[in-house]
Amino acid sequence: MNRYMSMQTSLFRIGTLGDPPLDVPNGQVYLRSQFVQLRVPALRVQGGLIWNRPAAVVVRSLNGQETTLPIVDVTRIVMLALMGLGLATLFVSMFLRRKTSPS
Repeated sequence: MNRYMSMQTSLFRIGTLGDPPLDVPNGQVYLRSQFVQLRVPALRVQGGLIWNRPAAVVVRSLNGQETTLPIVDVTRIVMLALMGLGLATLFVSMFLRRKTSPS
């Protein structure tokens, strides 16, 4: 099951990849990952920015039943929360500084 699903434009691509199955005693295990790709053709070089993250583990039992176990990226959630807190602190400090400065 090597599936490749993507939403594609010339510069920006988002997609999901499925790795080949790993055989285990009670069935098979697949890893699904998501990617974001940004190409910069103006530089005339191959490459760009590619960001990958694990999305889920799919377990298929011997009778064909599939169970999808999502992978929660706690580090990414904490980083986004800290970035939001930093932006909120910046805006509040700018608001308070503007309010307290003499006109």
